[in-house]
Formats: sequence, C-alpha cells, structure tokens
Amino acid sequence: MQTIREGSIAKVVFWLGLAIVLLCVITATHFRLAQYDAWRASAPDVGKTAPMMATLDAYYYLRWAEAYRTGDYKPHAPDALRLYQRQQYKDDPPVWQRWRHDTQWLPQLEPKRLPELSALLAFASRFCSGSVDCAGVVLPPLLSSLFLLPLFFYAWRVGLPAAGIMGGLVATFCHAYYRRGGAGWVDTDALNLFFPWCLALFILLAGREQSRLQRLCWAAVAGATMHAYYLWYERPGLAIVFLLALLTYQLSLRISLREVALSGLAFSIFANPLQLLLGLPSLGQFLRVYFKADATAVTAAEPGFPDVMATVSEVDHVSWYEVFSRVLHPPELAMLGLAAFIVMALPRWRLMIPLSPLLLLGLLSFYSSQRFVMYLAPFVGLGLGYLVTVILQALITPGDRNTTGSTARSMASNVVPYAGALALFAFWIAPRTAIYLPFTPALPAPIYSALQELGTTLPKQSRLWTWWDTGFMIPYVVGAGVYHDGGAQKSPQTYFVAHSLVHTEQRVLRNIVSFVDAYGNRGIEDAVGTRGSRAAAVAHIARYPGPLRHEPVFVAFTADMIGKYPSLHKIGAWDFLSGAPQTAGFAELGCTARYGDILDCGELEINLRLGMVGDSTGLRKTELIENGRVVQTIEHRESGPGNYLQILIKDTQPYAVYLLNEASYRSNFNQMFLLGRFDEHLFEEVYNRFPAVRVFRVKPANDAAGAE
Repeated sequence: MQTIREGSIAKVVFWLGLAIVLLCVITATHFRLAQYDAWRASAPDVGKTAPMMATLDAYYYLRWAEAYRTGDYKPHAPDALRLYQRQQYKDDPPVWQRWRHDTQWLPQLEPKRLPELSALLAFASRFCSGSVDCAGVVLPPLLSSLFLLPLFFYAWRVGLPAAGIMGGLVATFCHAYYRRGGAGWVDTDALNLFFPWCLALFILLAGREQSRLQRLCWAAVAGATMHAYYLWYERPGLAIVFLLALLTYQLSLRISLREVALSGLAFSIFANPLQLLLGLPSLGQFLRVYFKADATAVTAAEPGFPDVMATVSEVDHVSWYEVFSRVLHPPELAMLGLAAFIVMALPRWRLMIPLSPLLLLGLLSFYSSQRFVMYLAPFVGLGLGYLVTVILQALITPGDRNTTGSTARSMASNVVPYAGALALFAFWIAPRTAIYLPFTPALPAPIYSALQELGTTLPKQSRLWTWWDTGFMIPYVVGAGVYHDGGAQKSPQTYFVAHSLVHTEQRVLRNIVSFVDAYGNRGIEDAVGTRGSRAAAVAHIARYPGPLRHEPVFVAFTADMIGKYPSLHKIGAWDFLSGAPQTAGFAELGCTARYGDILDCGELEINLRLGMVGDSTGLRKTELIENGRVVQTIEHRESGPGNYLQILIKDTQPYAVYLLNEASYRSNFNQMFLLGRFDEHLFEEVYNRFPAVRVFRVKPANDAAGAE
C-alpha cells in the first residue's frame, strides 16, 4: 500500500486532512445543536423556556456549577440536600495513611474538589447570560467531537490519515456515542474519548523515531495528560493501564531498559504518583464490577442488600450482535469494519500497542457492559477507512506498490482516499448512524414543568422520598433534599425506598420513611447486626413506630417511575431466603380508542364486558382513572387467577392503558399514584399534576396515630 512520502506532498496531505477533520468537528457540533433546536421547535411550552437535559446525571454538575458561580460552593461542607450517610474515612486522612483507618457511615459532604465539568460550565455560563443550564446545552456538543483531532494525528503517524477521518466520523455519529455527546448530556462522556486518544498519541510519539530527550518529554506529556484525565474522570486505575501500554510499547521497540524506566518514571511523576497509588484498588473494583460471571445478575451489596447496579440500563450486557448494531446499522457493516481493522493492525502491531487500553475497553462491551461500545466505534471506522484507502490506492497506482510513480499520481494516491472516505460516509454510512435521531430529554417536559412548579410550593428544608433516578435533579430544580441519588444508589437506603414503594401496606411505607429519616444507613446496618439477619432487620424497620425526626417529609411519585417499576420491584421485593429477585411491572398496551365495551389496541382487542385481553388473558378488575381518581370500576371475577386493567382516560377516551399483575396492582406506588387511594391518617395529598407528578406529605406521629 502506498505510504505518505516526506516533503511537500506530505505537507499538503497533512494540512488538507487537518482542514477536513476540523470541518468534521464543526459539522458534528452543528448536527448535535440542530437536533436540540428541532426538538425545542415542537416541544411543549416548558421545553421552549427551560433548557432540558438529556441525562439526569447532568443536574449533579449543574448544581455545583451554579453554586460555584454564585459563591455558595463550600468544599467538603455538609450537604444539606443529600440526606444519607456514606462509607467514608473520618477526618479525611491522606491517601498513604488510609490503610490504618476504617471507613464509617458519615453524612454526605459537598465535593472536596469542584468537578472540572462544573468549573467549565460555570465559565461557559459567562457566554450564556449567566445561565449554567444554557451552558449545559451548548458545551457537550462543542467538546464531544474534539477526539477526532488526536485520532487523525494518530492515523497520520501510522500512514493512514483517511482511515483516521473515517474512524472519527463513525465514532462521533454512532448510536453508542451520539446522544452521550449531544446537547444537554452534561456528563464526563463529552471528553472520555478525547483524553484516551490523546494519551495513545503521546505514547506513540514516545517511540524510537524520537531522540532520547524527545521520548522522555513525550512520556512526561502523556503523564500530564493522564493527570488531566483523572481530574476530569476520577478513574485512577486507567493510569496503571496506560503506563503499562507505554512501557510495553517502548520495550517492543527494543529501547534500553534504562530509558524505558526513565520514561515510566516521567509518566508517573507527571501523572501524580498518588493517582498510581489509588490505581490498584480502583482497578480491582473495576474488575469486580465488570468481570462478573453474570453481569446482569442482582447481587448482594453491603451490608447484604440487593445491588441496584444490575437495574441500570447502561450497565446491561447485550449480545455481540447488538454491540455491533450500537455502532452501525446493519451490524454486518460494523463487523466488516472491525475485521478490516484487525487486518490493518496485524502488520503494524507495534504501532497499535498505545491503543491497547482503548481497544480493551471497546472489546469489553462483548463481555460486560454496553457502556463500552463507544470505545469500540473508532476501530470500526478505522477499518472501514482502511478498506477505502486500500481499494482507491489500488485503482490509482496499480501494479508494483514499491514504485513511486509520478508526483501527480503520488499526490492522488494520498488525497483521493480523503474524498472516498467522505463520500462513502456522507452517502452510505451516515444514514446508518444516529445522525438523524431526534433529541429526547431525560424527563418528559410535563414532569420537568411540574417539578419546577413543585419547587415554588414546598416549604423550605423539605425532604422528598422518591426513586434515585431523579435524586440529582430534585435538589437543583426543586430545592428539596433526597434520601438517595445516582451517587449513592448502592447504599442500603435504596433497598428500603424500593421496598416501601412496592409494599402493599401504607403503614409500612410511613414506618420505613420515619426510620430512615431518623437513622439512615448507619441505623440500617446496626439493625442488621442486632437482629441477626437482613430479613429480621427489614421486619423490624417496617414496624418502626417512631415519629419523623425532620419535617416536612414528602413522598413523591413521577410518571417515569411507571417504566422503572420492574427495577423497583426487583430490588424492593428481594427474597432474602432464596437470594433471588421477583419480577412485576406495568405492561402498557397501545390502545387508541374505545368503542362501547371494546378497546382498540392495534392487533390486540380488549373486551371490557367479558373481561378478556385478546383470547387468552382474563381480567379480575378494570378501573377507569381520570385526573388521578377512579371514576369507574368493573368487577370481572372475585377470585382466581387474573390480571388488572387500568385505563387512564380524558373525555371518555383512553390515553394510557396498563395491564398489571396482583403484586403491582396492590403496591403502594400504584394505589397512591395512579389510583389516588391513600390513608388520610398517614398521608396528605399536597400536589397533584396527574399524570406527571403526585406528592403526599407524611403526617407527623400524632396525626398518624389515628391509623392504628
């Protein structure tokens, strides 16, 4: 295959390629912002006035950005809105002394160091009239495609610049990454490809083509980049992996052991030795999380309650075919790209060593979590770009590849692959990526609007008992405290939140709220110790008669929890004896109209008079719900097997129909949120924006005593 020659041709090819890459970065940014603008044009009113985020984790960074902007951020001060304890070291000893200390359940604190993303949002808000929300919409698209630059430089050094362009385009527009780098996706994903590709490039530059001093300097630059990456994305275990890549690469080039050791030392010093000290425990934790025998199994979490991580969708393991489909459609195209990359890499195996950490992360998507697919996508694109380069150069310079040919032919053999890669992507590959997928906010606009309104009605120092998904959002949007969130969903409190919502007795819901509000995770762990088993501790806490220690406390239900109910039930109805989860949920039927006793649900027909769903599923009861109240009940059979049908109506016509089993129907979640049935001795309804949000105040002990 023709390689790029030194001299004027190489300069032209390089600068042309760099210009194309910059154009690709601008184009990718434009598409992401245009995607958001298109959504706002058709969104409800709240979508036009309030920036909507694409991930619920965004509100963690937005909250600290706003606090930093207004001067309210206080490092390591008690966090009044995150109402839980976490396992922490008392008095925060230095890293090298922590082995002498045990962790304890201590109240959650504000971050000791302001997240870099929050600092960047606060800075960017200066260009958005002081709005960190506006910055949160614009900033991710500006950052998420910057990785195309180091990827192109790497491919240039390997002699395949057109492949680098294709690799960047496939990766930035692939299904696994496009949304994660889009408008409103305020998370570290925006630069989680940029930093690793920079590291790989700098390690490559520390090869034997450079002088001894240059190798040392590039190793130091790689270390400094590793430190910046750690500040952005606190995963110290990555430092060890990239250090091993640097050492292995230089050893493969037969550089002396002394020079290799000096390069490793330079990397370690500039990466911060403390990061390497933290790296081994971090790497061990990573391996425990992502190298389970069954990555989707619900396993016991400390102190022995089910682990919520098994219900997080991005951690799910998917089939190898689905992995490829997250890169390109059809998946066979992605398979071709990966196969071509292997063909490209084998004769250049030494030059691929700096990429090994990235490649290993990408290949991990076949074994463990789907979140790693975005690391695989660039290699698929590199392979497709390699095929384009090989084919076009074969057509331009047929015959002996060792002949240089004319200057014009040499120029064409290196420039035409650029055009071929761009044309192939624009006219054939792009429609098979996520480039035209619409923007979808993390929460529907009606829920967001209701939570905004709720924040203006609740008293100060309010506390909300709800599911962890909105745990980062509520302190920022509502201004209320939460009992768990995305930073503490693995704590025991998460089990008790789920257990209280899926339980069938509202007294148990109130008792659990009272206990957790008073004692938190530390009290739960003590109850397990004193009662002798987790099941006994759960029974004790469910009967806890104590008063609320803090007031006011509210139980909040949001419409998105309907789709998340299977996760709630899997956690909250955990069987401690068998160690197995139980399943339940709301099956939403696509019913569009009602004609007398018949519901038209597409291919499925529901006969309300006979109590039948299709020809095989019998119903025990059907309830019609309007504005959060049951307006009609149809009893089909008093006993025996059967499901429940709940029809949400407006002007006599259904807009949502759910099929439930017994456990889901009788749950506190369903009875209070959808059916509006609650014990008035225990709870008081204070906010009802059905079907988006519904909130109940937990009554004090004196009022609740009437329910006994």
